[in-house]
Order: sequence, then structure tokens, then C-alpha cells
Amino acid sequence: MKILNCGSGIHAREVAGVSLLAGLPNHWYAYTNLDLAIGPGSSREIDVIIVAEDRILVVDLKDWRGRSRAGTATGLMTGMTTAVRLSARS
Repeated sequence: MKILNCGSGIHAREVAGVSLLAGLPNHWYAYTNLDLAIGPGSSREIDVIIVAEDRILVVDLKDWRGRSRAGTATGLMTGMTTAVRLSARS
């Protein structure tokens, strides 16, 4: 996979996750550290957008430790001081 950094640099905690993307198909592209404008003078960072032949994936990298599980709509991350609820939006 071709990985293109579009920002000022990859955060140290995201390096391991971005490195794993290199093993995805060679004809896919990944764009890291993009800013999404959400209003005048306001933006959010998108960690990675992956462009494949038939879809676009938006990836939010986390450096959590512990076990995670996901169901059809929600998941749970454990192994931290507090559990974090993960939600899928459709």
C-alpha cells in the first residue's frame, strides 16, 4: 500500500498502526493526518483514509491495550482504568 502523509507528521502513538497498513494490497492508497473542516475555523483530524478499488475507509487509530469485542452495533474495550464503549454508526 502506498501511504502518503498529508499533515505535519504522524503522532508517535500512531506509528505502529500506520506501519501495519503497509501490509495491505499494493494498489490501495492511505492518506494520513487529514483535517476535516466542520465549521468556520474549526476542524477535526482524521488519522487515516484508505482508498481501495471498491470502497473508502476512514480509520481512527488507537493505542489501547487490552481486549476488545464488538457486536452488531456496540463493542467494549477493557483492560484500561475504565471501560470505553465503542459504537458503530450507520
